[in-house]
Amino acid sequence: MELRRYVRWLFSPAEGLSNRAVHSGVWSFALNGANRVVQLLKTIILANLLSPDAFGLVAIAIITFEVSQKITDIGFDHALVQRKESNVDEYIDTTWVVQAFRGVVLLVSLSLVAPLIATWFSDPRLTPVIRVFALVALLDGVINPAIIYFQKDLELHREFGYRFSGTVANVGTAILTAVWYETFWALVVGIIAGKIVELLMSFVVTDYRPKFRFNRDLAGELLQFSKWVYTSSITIYIAQQGDDSLVGWLLGSSALGLYRLSFQFGNAPATEIANVVSSVTFPLYSKLQDDTPALRHTFKRVTEAVFVAALPATVGIVLVAPPFTKVVLGEQWTPMIPALQILVIGGFVRTVAQTGRSLFRGCGVPRWDFWMNVVRLAVILLTIWPLTQEFGIEGAALSVTLGLFSMLPLWLFQTQRITETPFRHYLKIFLVPASASVVMAVPVYLVRRPTLFGFLASVTVGVFVYSVTIYAILRILGRRPVAELRQITETLS
Repeated sequence: MELRRYVRWLFSPAEGLSNRAVHSGVWSFALNGANRVVQLLKTIILANLLSPDAFGLVAIAIITFEVSQKITDIGFDHALVQRKESNVDEYIDTTWVVQAFRGVVLLVSLSLVAPLIATWFSDPRLTPVIRVFALVALLDGVINPAIIYFQKDLELHREFGYRFSGTVANVGTAILTAVWYETFWALVVGIIAGKIVELLMSFVVTDYRPKFRFNRDLAGELLQFSKWVYTSSITIYIAQQGDDSLVGWLLGSSALGLYRLSFQFGNAPATEIANVVSSVTFPLYSKLQDDTPALRHTFKRVTEAVFVAALPATVGIVLVAPPFTKVVLGEQWTPMIPALQILVIGGFVRTVAQTGRSLFRGCGVPRWDFWMNVVRLAVILLTIWPLTQEFGIEGAALSVTLGLFSMLPLWLFQTQRITETPFRHYLKIFLVPASASVVMAVPVYLVRRPTLFGFLASVTVGVFVYSVTIYAILRILGRRPVAELRQITETLS
């Protein structure tokens, strides 16, 4: 296929649900990959300019902001994507009014509680920081809800410009501020700049202009679906961020800075793969929810792709975490290495669970996502305090990982029930990348050294050995990976 045909396809895909799904997956992967590279650059630069205390301080403000966001987010955007009708313009106005009202409420509320949060964490610097984050809530509330059409119609190439422009503004502003002033405010003003650009772009890249009008009946329809998304989101957030709050309160801002960065790097593969999976498969499953054979085939392919991508990344990060931290971030960050290695394992489990989350929501049964996360939260609540007191940030990481593992039985049971997939298929999907990852681990362990060259060499060796090994295993099993890839690319034309 000629290069210009690929380029033309990137911006104007052919018709057909499967073709649009592949197209959206490519753009989602590109968006998340570009975001991750830029954010990684930001983190590395700022980690060498700012202290763990600076990261921890801003993390407390972010946690406060995100808690307020989650408590008041009733999930109308998910409900809009899940609806079967293609045109949801009449719902967007109501959604915009609700979001704007929420933004005003959060602006006032966060401004008022800021001194209380500062007192709770015994750090007066938090008061102005949290009040600045209140502005982010207002900006977020007036973003054009019509951007949901990018996901609903599987047109994620249009979302790329909207999302990535905000990331560039965030990273660029933060780095410049840190270079000039070397202050924790660099992290804050970067977030503000990124959100302003996102707001402006939401009206540039969409044709629909929401009107300030509210329809109670339409809001009620959206709420019927979103109530389960809301409860699930709250549960997920407490499970994901409750550990941060406890670490910050129990161990201090420096420990929280170490923990947050270990979580960021430990969950990097999980976050990117999960974002791609959810952005593409949620609307895809919504369209296939009445076609069980197609749903089963799609879910198996998605799960296989997740295992093939996430498992070697998990093994690789566990092995190269020590040289990466020392060489790239600096000696002041080395205490986070054990927590990072534990969290990357939990991140892999979270990626697997994400395949079920998208399936449950796409098929109109988000309550199973909620119950899956209730189990997760219960395990964390039972273990987080004693493990953190006993082992510090490593104990918190272990509690979070145990919680994620507790989700797997319900995930397995419900995905089997919905897609009618036998258990042996899951086993086959797992064993191939697991075997290749074990083979990969040996040379990576032997090559790694606490130098930049040793780190780069171990990554290169790992990618090469894994690719060759998994190709050989698939050929032994009678699969034709090159032919399968060619079939995918042929659908692009």
